[in-house]
Amino acid sequence: MSTAVPSRTRKAGVGIAVVYVVVCVATIALTGHHVRPLFDGIGPAAPYQWVKPPPDFAAGNTKPKPASVDVALKPDGSAAAVVNTPDAQALLNLPQGAVAAHGADTKVTVTIVPLDPATLAPPASPLNADGNAYRITLKYGPSGVVVGALAKPGNIVLTVPQPARSVLSSADGRAWQELASQSIGGTGSVGAAFNGGGYFLAGAHGTVTGASSKSSSTGRTLVIAGVVVVLALALPFLVTWLRRRRRPGRRRVRRR
Repeated sequence: MSTAVPSRTRKAGVGIAVVYVVVCVATIALTGHHVRPLFDGIGPAAPYQWVKPPPDFAAGNTKPKPASVDVALKPDGSAAAVVNTPDAQALLNLPQGAVAAHGADTKVTVTIVPLDPATLAPPASPLNADGNAYRITLKYGPSGVVVGALAKPGNIVLTVPQPARSVLSSADGRAWQELASQSIGGTGSVGAAFNGGGYFLAGAHGTVTGASSKSSSTGRTLVIAGVVVVLALALPFLVTWLRRRRRPGRRRVRRR
């Protein structure tokens, strides 16, 4: 009897845990509410935030906000830092020493400003602007001197509304250079090396009209698939647990 109770408790715990997982996934699928900590992040992708959205997405669009972060500057260079816009659609990863020391300056102010790409020169054919453009500046503080080329390259990652081919950079927004790039996290983001401030834009083939609806559809598909998989895994555990739970009771009846 001393070993039966812990074993039964463990089985009950497994069953409850499995039921909880099923409920979590089902809740997300049916209500759209996030459940933490197991399934935070599962569900429809957040709609892309446009500076100037395509007509079909104007009604529900949230205009993106800029970001400005001060990075400590020491005699051996700047501290390691990650700088991103509030919507996380543009992100910079700067390694330690990315910006060289500069006189008596004690910081580097990194600013990322989302822009409508239509206000800049278009990319060279066959590429088109994929999402927002970004103006990124780095300035020493308190002097205000603009930082030139980085001492150590960092990385830039742009979230895109449609699959992108590459990240484009420009010193003045008039002529674009295609950077060696790679997709990150499937096709939702594209990244490249970051060597200094300027204008940045993701480029894609074909006409980019927005992908909020596609993202939501993909999110719902993933949730439904998750529910099916979890249910398939949960049912055998629940059946086994229920069968084993009944056996001790039957044995007690036979002993009487």
